[in-house]
Amino acid sequence: MHRASDMGMKKAHPKLSDEKLSSGQFNTSVLVSFCLLLFWTGASGVVIAASSLFLQQACGDVGLDPAISNRNGSDGGCFDNKSNSTQHDLYTRAQSGAATSLFAFTVVTGIASLLSCPAFGALADAQGRKVALCITLLCACLSNLTVAVLQVRTYMLIAVGAFNFGGGPYAVVGTAFSVIADVSPTLPVKIRAKIFGRVEACLWFGLLIGPVATGAIVDRFGSRHAFVFLAIPPFVAACLILTCFAETLEQRRPICWARCNPLGSLHIFTTNRAAMKMALVVLPACIAIVGHSVIMPLYCYDVYTWTAQKAGVLQTIEFGSNALGLLVVLPTLARVMPAKWIIIIANFAGLITYSAEGLVSSETLFFVCAGSVLLNGLYFPIVRAAVSKLFGPQKYGESLGAVATLQQLAQTIAAIAFPRMYSSLLHVNANIPEIVTDDFGPRLVFGLIPGGCAALAFIASCTLPTIETIQCVDDSSDSEDVAAHGDVDSAVSSTLGGNIQEQRPLLSSKFSFTGEDA
Repeated sequence: MHRASDMGMKKAHPKLSDEKLSSGQFNTSVLVSFCLLLFWTGASGVVIAASSLFLQQACGDVGLDPAISNRNGSDGGCFDNKSNSTQHDLYTRAQSGAATSLFAFTVVTGIASLLSCPAFGALADAQGRKVALCITLLCACLSNLTVAVLQVRTYMLIAVGAFNFGGGPYAVVGTAFSVIADVSPTLPVKIRAKIFGRVEACLWFGLLIGPVATGAIVDRFGSRHAFVFLAIPPFVAACLILTCFAETLEQRRPICWARCNPLGSLHIFTTNRAAMKMALVVLPACIAIVGHSVIMPLYCYDVYTWTAQKAGVLQTIEFGSNALGLLVVLPTLARVMPAKWIIIIANFAGLITYSAEGLVSSETLFFVCAGSVLLNGLYFPIVRAAVSKLFGPQKYGESLGAVATLQQLAQTIAAIAFPRMYSSLLHVNANIPEIVTDDFGPRLVFGLIPGGCAALAFIASCTLPTIETIQCVDDSSDSEDVAAHGDVDSAVSSTLGGNIQEQRPLLSSKFSFTGEDA
């Protein structure tokens, strides 16, 4: 009977069970991974639905039919931007107004989430992971329901801002990865990093499903109804955590109120020079990813005159490519090169792909570029694994919460700056033969500026020390000593490559890792 249950477990999730997590640890990992997938299925559709909603409202404000979702209209023939200059000008005004509304929406949600995200890392260390996860998931559900119900924009923004003080999306991510760190404290760091990467891939699969599903619902039922759909996944995830999740935090610590704000949380990166370098790589890289994604729906509506569903398909392709990179490309590269070079390659790939998406004028090439972002997100599990090792098990919530705060800071900066730049540069055109013939302003904000941010991350990643022969950072070390004397490059290298000496026979011979494997 026991053997049969083990076989069923391997069939459901063979990779994780092969890594020899215990039955309870494996079940917790699968539950948290599934909840992340659910949550990000809802969260990733917000930009698609909000962009469509604000564009319809702006069309109504300038006297156009609010049902129009792009220049050609929802039926493909309401008006054409070349033949009808008056309606084209009205649509351009509506597009600018939609970008302004999206700017206000992202300012409210981003700042509220940024201010509250660090407190949930501390809460997770003090009261447990379950409490922090349930609060953040339920607040996300209520935030989406608010957009669906409230018709007055001002009231809607106030209510959405209030619910986003429930931590926001990256508080969910930071707490979820604290759970994964809790259930894998004795596993070799290389095995733990692979688990981190697979859980990260579940997150990206949620990002893959959300946009295309939301786009289809927007086109069929309308933008407000789409927000009802977006409220369901976080609600289901919260119910699963409430009913099925067993608390993983064994030793609680008092809340450090000084760390319950963005500056206090990010201070942890200043305690280690190498950790600071990692933060300087992650910040511009995240700004590039988020800024590019935030502008994508408006860019598709304006430059390619697509429907919300088609824009969702493109975003799904891009997110799916990132997930595939985490599942397939990251483990492959880890066997042949140091972690530093994986980070360098990831940011160089971001520089190329984002710039290319802003420069191409063919729809086919646009889809090809979106599908070629396999390498862009490879640094995420490296950073999480390194930080969790550097600061020790007593600070999983705080340290991974600091990474979440850094990501939330990047999202807030990008979500505020990019719609504003898009609105301001909407009327800027340039004639660059055979590359860009029109819509240079939108192309600049969507492709070239994110490419520039990725270039900054690429330059910063080149300053990371070369990773050669390394030893695993011991989990049993005092966390403060690790923070003071640990080397993040050692942690990262031992995470994804390098000579690792096993301290205990945790794995069967078939799945053990040696220096030759690395």
